[in-house]
Amino acid sequence: MNEEIILIGKEKVEGNTIGDMIRKPVERNIFGEEKQVYSSTFFQAAAVGMKAEKILVIWKFDYNEEKYLIYKGIKYEILKTYETEEEKLELTCTSDIKKKEVNAYGNS
Repeated sequence: MNEEIILIGKEKVEGNTIGDMIRKPVERNIFGEEKQVYSSTFFQAAAVGMKAEKILVIWKFDYNEEKYLIYKGIKYEILKTYETEEEKLELTCTSDIKKKEVNAYGNS
């Protein structure tokens, strides 16, 4: 596992010099490897309106419920995780990140 992956965790809030609160995402560099996206995974994601583009394999202990990552300069949303028997985790990702809007009825 020699590919660099940047996990993007929850934002931390910091005050600047004049006291304004600024949200900053927490980024951590880890190593992993890319795995082939099988057609079954691709079509399962498409059936629920998602686009599975990458599967990245990382060590289980490196993952802290992050929702986003950067791989080869592209930001991805983590759609799902799958734990393997080797203490590794497969992250199924998409670069098709959409902002979720909520209407007056609570639906997006």
